[in-house]
Order: sequence, then structure tokens, then C-alpha cells
Amino acid sequence: MKTNNNLFPNAKKINILFMEETVMSNRMAVENAEFDMCARLMSPQIGKTYRNHNGSDYRCIGYSKEHPIMQHTKSGWMLIAHGVGQYSDGTIEWDYSKGIGFRDLTAQQIT
Repeated sequence: MKTNNNLFPNAKKINILFMEETVMSNRMAVENAEFDMCARLMSPQIGKTYRNHNGSDYRCIGYSKEHPIMQHTKSGWMLIAHGVGQYSDGTIEWDYSKGIGFRDLTAQQIT
């Protein structure tokens, strides 16, 4: 089946212009974006709740040696966080963690 290119003579030109405009728009968005790829090491404060970089909330409920014990505010899951860093937007992440298990969310602190 042969197509009739005369029906849309400018289709290729319009499509190329649209693609160029999209590429330029994306490039400008990337150039104007603020990328914060580095987190600064920090020590969470006992009793304070922090937003993880993935969107979950964790409360610092104590320390095990020099590592904070963090508790997920919805599930009660606890972990020992190693290498906690904080981004400029206030969110935190850690290098790795060791799970402790679940604990009642009403518990205050582990000493």
C-alpha cells in the first residue's frame, strides 16, 4: 500500500521542529535544575522525625554505640543506620542498615 505524501507535505518538517523544541526545553530544564547529589554526614537527634529520601518518615529513638536507631513511623520497624547523611532539602539517607525488628510505636527511647 502506497501512502500519499501530498496529504501532509509539512508533516516531517513540523515533527522535526517539535522534536527540536522538546530537546531544547528539556536541556533548559536540566540546566536550571538544582541537583543535590551529595548528602552531608549528620547525627540524628533523639526524638526527632526525619523524612527519608525515599519519602518514608523515621524517628531517631536512640543510639547503639555511635549509630542511630531509627524507627519507621508507620510500621514500627527499627534499624540501626550506618553513615547517615542529610541533603539540603532536609531529607536523609544512610549507607546501610541492620534491621532490629518491630517495636511498639509508643516507646520513647532506647538507652
